[in-house]
Amino acid sequence: MMIAMEIKAVVDRIENGYAILKPEGYVMEICIPANTTDKKYSRGENITLSINGDDENNG
Repeated sequence: MMIAMEIKAVVDRIENGYAILKPEGYVMEICIPANTTDKKYSRGENITLSINGDDENNG
């Protein structure tokens, strides 16, 4: 079975080359590279992370 999840987040800050994200409804931080070949993230930017996976290997 395929699992899909969307996380809406805002870029809280840029630290050591990483964008630190604060997701809506979660008490955690997510970090992603701040500069990629396709995108340069900046503070205050709203983004949506799409996560797709397969639950067959989850026990």
